[in-house]
Amino acid sequence: MKTKSRKLLSTLIQHSALTTHHWSAKQTVSTLLAVVMVFGLFAAMPMTASATDADNITFQINHTFSHGGEGTLSATHSGNTVTVTGTVTGVTNTLTLNIDSNVTVIWKANYSGNLGGALIELTGSGKFEAAAGSSIENGGGDAIFSSGANSKIAISGGTVSSAAKVRSAIFTGGNNSEITVSSGTLSASAEKGYAICIGGTGTKITVTGGTLSTTGLNGHAIWNVGPSTTVTVSGGTVKSAYNGIKTEGANSNITVSGSGTVSSTGSSAIYAYNGNSTVNVNGGNVSAALSYAIYNSGGGNFIVNINGGTVSSAYHTTIRDGGTGIGSSTTVNGGFVFGFNTTITEGDDCLVFVRPAATLTIGGTAVVCAWDKASGTLTYTAGTSDDLTVSPSAATATWGISGSQAGINYANGSN
Repeated sequence: MKTKSRKLLSTLIQHSALTTHHWSAKQTVSTLLAVVMVFGLFAAMPMTASATDADNITFQINHTFSHGGEGTLSATHSGNTVTVTGTVTGVTNTLTLNIDSNVTVIWKANYSGNLGGALIELTGSGKFEAAAGSSIENGGGDAIFSSGANSKIAISGGTVSSAAKVRSAIFTGGNNSEITVSSGTLSASAEKGYAICIGGTGTKITVTGGTLSTTGLNGHAIWNVGPSTTVTVSGGTVKSAYNGIKTEGANSNITVSGSGTVSSTGSSAIYAYNGNSTVNVNGGNVSAALSYAIYNSGGGNFIVNINGGTVSSAYHTTIRDGGTGIGSSTTVNGGFVFGFNTTITEGDDCLVFVRPAATLTIGGTAVVCAWDKASGTLTYTAGTSDDLTVSPSAATATWGISGSQAGINYANGSN
């Protein structure tokens, strides 16, 4: 049952006014004092359950919520949109917002603390947007924690960060939630920290711009634990000192396209721990410095489709499919797959490795190129293909130089 304190106060005052002329002055004063006491009790109570529409969220932030820090938050609303501004440091209390499905809260405030819980907790199915110039920074826990089903979180600018171990800039546990990042920065700096962590079923993450990053040991820029999730990176940067994107939820789908970039400097750029997952690379760049660019170790059906973009690794194997299901497949029909090796598909340490139960197809306009860097050759002659192995047979790769930039020229049809 949703009780709105402001409306209850109004009702009590109206009731008092209607009955005052029947009572003595002493009774009237007593009644008004009782009203004030009731209002005081409601003002002292947490407003999270009743603060659902825009008016009540505004009232909650302006009058009943105590952040415990230094500074002021200010909320205004127009229609179903609430805008929050101000600067607060040293926050000690979680701001819990139960946002109605038709309400949007636009966060333009600078908000920081060292709180063991979340700085902001979302329990409703409405939309919360961090706008340009804003910041939500927690040194002790999650910056934003969402438990509401069908919730919507948008990052259109600013900074959202966590500096706590095993905590996230954004955590969402509600089913069928949506997180969109079009600008700004999401970051986690501590050990096992996550820019985004997903716990619910059916969550959708869409990255079209901005930066998602982790710098701590064993952290993931995006960590998906929930099943049937979708991660789409069509722009922006997803990078990590460990795994760029790690999915443990079954039946998940990861797509990189456009100008999207997913990279890792310590482990895999895309790592599927559970089977029955699909990775699509239609553009952009997927790269790893010390391990596989795309890796599945969880068995089950694992499907990789590369139709564009660049997939590369400084490791000996760029794509490694550990899927054991008969539906597992790796298909490279476009784009450029590159790594350091002497063979492309032969042996356990080849450039593209798949389990015997899976299928491997390299064709179309794809170019898969292995460079035998271990040969120790220090210089190459432009136009030659020394130490380069290429697949499919229609593809070519030669050493080249353009101005002062040296590299590999590759081609296959329109690619």
